[in-house]
Amino acid sequence: MPVACAQPRWQPVLARTDARMCRHVATVLACRATEVSELHPGGGLAQGFAGVSLAARALNLPLTQRLEAPSAGGALACSLFRGTLGTLIAEALSSAEASRAGLEVGCLQAVALAEHDCRWDLIDGVLGVGVAANMLLETAAAARVTRECVRALRAGRREGPSGSAWYREPHVTSAWQRSLWPAGFLDLGLAHGTAGIVVWLCRYAQEAEDLIRAGTQDILRFGGPATEWREWPGIVTADGRSRGARIAWCYGAVSAGFAISRAGQVLRDGTLEALGLQLLRRAACRESFPDVDEAGICHGAAGLALMWNALFQETQRHDYLELARVWITRTLELTRDDNVQSAVRLANGVQWREENGLLLGRAGVALTLAIAASGGNAGWTRLFLL
Repeated sequence: MPVACAQPRWQPVLARTDARMCRHVATVLACRATEVSELHPGGGLAQGFAGVSLAARALNLPLTQRLEAPSAGGALACSLFRGTLGTLIAEALSSAEASRAGLEVGCLQAVALAEHDCRWDLIDGVLGVGVAANMLLETAAAARVTRECVRALRAGRREGPSGSAWYREPHVTSAWQRSLWPAGFLDLGLAHGTAGIVVWLCRYAQEAEDLIRAGTQDILRFGGPATEWREWPGIVTADGRSRGARIAWCYGAVSAGFAISRAGQVLRDGTLEALGLQLLRRAACRESFPDVDEAGICHGAAGLALMWNALFQETQRHDYLELARVWITRTLELTRDDNVQSAVRLANGVQWREENGLLLGRAGVALTLAIAASGGNAGWTRLFLL
């Protein structure tokens, strides 16, 4: 049986000379990532060998170690990017013969675990399980898991200081976040929050229009057409104060614009779609170059390049093509000496560290550059709701 989510194919977006350079940089980055000995064979997509293996296979590079896919039976760790689900996807994307036995039961149990822990997001929660189900399972089984995800999301909205929404409870936040916001907060972003929920529903559960509308209104409650993109809130604290976010795939004005435009399409609301695309253009433009100081997908230029590339592949609009190229250029500028670094936010400041994984490091940048240069199978972009 075919899996629910077909693997799309993208066309190249770069001229021949630029494409040759990007392929070279991508190959160097992927080679460097596979050489790192501390990557655990069973590690997840975010920072482990599973993510690196996707880049190596896309560039036809030999793997220095074997990907150890976990058993699909029983309850799966519910994190898409840090648990067993991502490792299973890495195996499935590289082999049509990968076993899917027991996956539906495992995914359903993972939804229950995520719901019990109040994790609704793409990286570690219900959305991630839903993405995995649609990438791994045959159509009918994926539909059953998707319905269970929608049920969990419906039950997960609760009243809070900022109204009814999907809140991030203190126990699912990081140590530095708890030190600043001990009561938890409302995350409006794509990776961990409301924008991700809206985009996931628009892709996999369009019939849940009430939840799509509710999530879109959650986002617009704290930002609108007149909101300066640098001030667009990433989170809203328990006392109702909003905190601005960087320009990135994961949160801020970019993820908000992407979610609002997707909601406008599904809800057949042209005004809403135009508002989202306007916000996206204002934020992810050449003028925001100085605000983007990382190369990786989650926090940096590669994520913006990937998003504009996805929009171009969908619409064939020339302005989207040019923006994809603009952010490929910025990604290359930020990838120096084969090094990809990420800023880690701590309670006492920021610490920069070298990264190799899919989410923040070399593997993700390599995949982004490679698909811009050569096109091809873009199934892995589903991991980022594109």
